[in-house]
Parts: sequence; structure tokens; C-alpha cells
Amino acid sequence: MKRPTNKEKIARYESLFHSINTAATACRDDLISKYVKQIDHWSYSHRMGNGMLSESKQNKLITEAFYKLGEWNEKAKDNGFGRI
Repeated sequence: MKRPTNKEKIARYESLFHSINTAATACRDDLISKYVKQIDHWSYSHRMGNGMLSESKQNKLITEAFYKLGEWNEKAKDNGFGRI
């Protein structure tokens, strides 16, 4: 799995923020909760291993969590929830 570029990261984060806004506007607390859990998983991937993992292993975990952010967001879009 290739490490995302800064441009890819920005696009993914912007899409996620727009999705959260859409869910909030539609009063979809269930979706907001799911988005926050995905963000929490991504954030935790930066701290996993308490500094004991190699840099390459840590980067792999972060990259995997980053791509999962997009996968979940795409699934929500496919299920018909507006511009998510």
C-alpha cells in the first residue's frame, strides 16, 4: 500500500469534513458517531506501539488507517447519504 501524498491527504480530509457537515445538517447523529470512530482509529494509529514499533511499521499502520477513512466514507456515499 503506497503512502498517500499530501494532496491525497488533503482531499480525503476535506471530503470527510464535508461528510460530517452533511450528516450534522441532516441530524444524522448515527453517522457522525461512525465518522468520529473512524477518525479516532486513524488518530490512534499514530500512537500504537508506544514508540516501540519501527518507523516503517508505524507508517504502515497510519497508511492503512488513512485508507480506511476513505473506504468507509465511500460506503456511506454508495448507501445514498448525500455528498458523503
